[in-house]
Amino acid sequence: MQNKETKQEQLSFHTENFRKRSRYIFVFVCMIAAFFVITVLNINTGNVHISVPKILRILFLHDGEAVEYSIIWKIRLPRILMAALLGGALSLSGFLLQTFFSNPIAGPFVLGISSGAKMAVALTMIVFLKYVGHFSSYTLVVAAFIGSLISTGFILLMSKKIHHMASLLVGGIMIGYICSAITDFVVTFADDSDIVNLQYTDLQHYDAMIISDDDATDAEKKELQSYLEQNEDLDHYTNIQLTKLTAPNGKSALSVYVYVPENLEKFKKDVTLQNRVTKQSYELPEEGAAVSEKTATLLDLKVGDELTLKKDDKEYKVKISVITENYAGHYAYMSPQVYEETFGEKPDYSDIVFTVKDKYKDQLEEIGQKIMESPAVLSISYTSSTVDMVERMLSTLGSVIVVLIVSAGMLAFVVLYNLNNINITERQRELATLKVLGFFDMEVSQYVLRENILLTIAGILAGSGVGILLHRYIIMTIEVDAVMFGRNIRPVSFLYCAALTCIFSVIVNISMHNKLKKIDMVESLKSVE
Repeated sequence: MQNKETKQEQLSFHTENFRKRSRYIFVFVCMIAAFFVITVLNINTGNVHISVPKILRILFLHDGEAVEYSIIWKIRLPRILMAALLGGALSLSGFLLQTFFSNPIAGPFVLGISSGAKMAVALTMIVFLKYVGHFSSYTLVVAAFIGSLISTGFILLMSKKIHHMASLLVGGIMIGYICSAITDFVVTFADDSDIVNLQYTDLQHYDAMIISDDDATDAEKKELQSYLEQNEDLDHYTNIQLTKLTAPNGKSALSVYVYVPENLEKFKKDVTLQNRVTKQSYELPEEGAAVSEKTATLLDLKVGDELTLKKDDKEYKVKISVITENYAGHYAYMSPQVYEETFGEKPDYSDIVFTVKDKYKDQLEEIGQKIMESPAVLSISYTSSTVDMVERMLSTLGSVIVVLIVSAGMLAFVVLYNLNNINITERQRELATLKVLGFFDMEVSQYVLRENILLTIAGILAGSGVGILLHRYIIMTIEVDAVMFGRNIRPVSFLYCAALTCIFSVIVNISMHNKLKKIDMVESLKSVE
């Protein structure tokens, strides 16, 4: 009887095993057939239609037209192979992660491994573009591999302390969000939003300035003008007068550059006058001057007031018609008519600003060297050189800001952790009572968590308001007279701060949950407040 039951069990086992293997084989055959169909469709589909017989002849006989042969072997087949390898790698990694975590939703994207790779790629691109200027695709592949290894390492380190796979999965998701937040933070602050690019890209557009030789003859100056007009490398050039004057400011004085263009239409291509807050564009005023914002602020002037300029020990006054956005230096932009009315003399257009065509941007210095051969040219000042100099000056300030951000983040984490630790320590009897009444550990944690969520939201709102005032104070304090830093705070900055605060709060609450689980109900109730 027992042998019969054993045989039946073995038969049942083999039958079930055969059914599973049959299903696996069937699914595998279907996937192979689907892959074959998709491969044929991908080879056949494109801007250039190639029939199936031609495809087979090219693949197996290596016979066919040169264009079709190149399309299949150099474009479509490599594309299909790359997709197959990538899909297979993702499937294998997903299978391994799901097996390890015993969770069907575990995967490279869920656990933050892909986010870690993206973060490493973003950091590598920013560093290489800033300090090297170029990078290869292999560099990005290596960076992605290193980033994924780092994320996986953090998950494995967490697995030593978190034995519950669900909690470990949550930790992986948290790592993914942190990596994504870091990536977005770095990318956002690496864009063209600094004062250097604002000044020399958005406001002043010319590529270089020609300083003329005062000892040059009229014939040499005319020869230079003729050369510039015939130079096909230049997009345009503008004759200007750039005079450095002083503006009395109490016991001291500001150095103000008076900028007078000969051609007002070309001036629009060289300089943008606009309001910093509203971004409203201005024309060069027919009456009065356009004065940079920092200049007006230091001299305590507004639109309608008069700006005093000192030239040759004489003081001249000009009405301020426009206050324009500017970040480096002090400028007063005047039309030729306003300059003549103010100083009683016609402008001397001894300097020239020029802009090269986009396709010749890389050859700017070579073009400048050819212009320097003219006897009428004393020197050429390149905007790119000025940008490099200002960036070097601001690099130290950038390091200080990074230190401040990191210190503020660490301080926020420490404060949150200590406050929560003190809160639980002082309320041990209350929390122990809840446990005695039948509350589970998770319910007790949620009891404290709700309070932390409300306090976190209140802290974010209050911190945002105080942060605006503190930002304005710091910017005004660290500024020098010749430079104005940006006053605007992008809305995304508030989002980053709120996200970091929430991440710190989540980490603290996870650690506090473990502490709440360890509360001894008996000993806590015995204690005397």
